[in-house]
Amino acid sequence: MSEVCIYDLIMNCKENLTPQLKEKNINVLIHSNQLESFKLFTDKTKLFQIILNILSNAVKFSPPNANIIVTLKKESSYLSLSIQDFGEGISEKNKS
Repeated sequence: MSEVCIYDLIMNCKENLTPQLKEKNINVLIHSNQLESFKLFTDKTKLFQIILNILSNAVKFSPPNANIIVTLKKESSYLSLSIQDFGEGISEKNKS
C-alpha cells in the first residue's frame, strides 16, 4: 500500500494504450474536477491493472473515432471514478 495520485495513475493507463488509441483514432477525455493532485492510500499495482483493464475494454469495444470519458468526482467521503464509452454494450443474452 502506498500513496497514489489517481490522476497520474489514469494518465499512465492512457499512455499504455496509446497504440490502440491511435489505431482506432479514439480520444480519452479526462474530467478531473480539479482533482489532479488527489491522493489515495491504496495498492498502486492492483488499481493500475483495474483501470487499465476497464479502459482497454472501452477501447476494444468502441467504434473508430469515438471518445471515452473518464470522470473523477469527490463525493463527501469517497472518490467516484467513472469510465464511459459509446460502444454497443453487452447484449441482453450475455448479461446473465
